[in-house]
Amino acid sequence: MINSASIMEWKEHVPWKDNRYMAFTVENPPTYKQFVNNMEAKMTDEEFLGDTMGLLRPEMSFEPLASYQLVKETLIDRLQ
Repeated sequence: MINSASIMEWKEHVPWKDNRYMAFTVENPPTYKQFVNNMEAKMTDEEFLGDTMGLLRPEMSFEPLASYQLVKETLIDRLQ
């Protein structure tokens, strides 16, 4: 499991903390709500969810919905 202190430390060093990263990639960076809404929509898109199948070895399993939920709870929700 990811240590909470590490998440908070990481949050201070991410390139998009003050939108520097997004400033040169898009004119208007998405808000937290827009980002989450976009991800939630992707979590219902079978084509999006199946994109990783060609990247993984056949013997490896990957659960995108469970993985997204973990990332959302431990990282994304802390970026609000």
